[in-house]
Amino acid sequence: MTEAVLEVRGLNAWYGRAHILFDVDLTVRRGEVVALLGRNGAGKTTTFASLMGLVPSVTGSATFDGAAILGRPTHEIAGRGLGYVPEDRRIFTDLTVDENLMVGERPPRDGVPHWTPAILYDLFPNLAELRRRPGGHMSGGEQQMLTIARTLMGNPSLVLLDEPSEGLAPRIVEQMANALNAMKREGVTLILSEQNLHFSRLISDRATIIEGGRIRFDGTFAELDAQPAISATYLAV
Repeated sequence: MTEAVLEVRGLNAWYGRAHILFDVDLTVRRGEVVALLGRNGAGKTTTFASLMGLVPSVTGSATFDGAAILGRPTHEIAGRGLGYVPEDRRIFTDLTVDENLMVGERPPRDGVPHWTPAILYDLFPNLAELRRRPGGHMSGGEQQMLTIARTLMGNPSLVLLDEPSEGLAPRIVEQMANALNAMKREGVTLILSEQNLHFSRLISDRATIIEGGRIRFDGTFAELDAQPAISATYLAV
């Protein structure tokens, strides 16, 4: 087995007095793609936000590439190579595609893929056709691709993708799956926060289910399929 790039143990998180995450454990190995599955409000986004230093009240431990990150400033965590693609995208709407990518550019890192605009335009052909278009004049799917591409310009060793398929047309979802699989082949480690089980299967090596802020399942998709009651209880709408 490859080494763990991320190890989370006993993660608890609060927003004010509201206790959102309860003793969350999560391990992700280098080169692996893990699907963090759950309904809306299950705790997926809070897990990502906690790891990125965006939740002010957390306890437990999280080690990324051998360094403790829980409670550290967001810019320091990102600087260590943990990339984050938020659900609401947050592109620079007045900047062109080219300019958005340049904002995310960081020096190469040892042991991880080095991304350039030329490589990313091969990965996301739609963006190549729109490179001089302002981000605010793009479709939701194109903006999602741009957010992922901008994150990759930082040459991260692990990327947190929050709901990458949500609200996208089926054709764009297929393109997104192809791009994420290409990233996987390049050695990028990914955690997908998803509700779409079918989309997750196309990309992920393993499924972790969260509900009510607690991890309810962690294993392969074959193991999940062998326990249909788990999907029915924690994933069915």
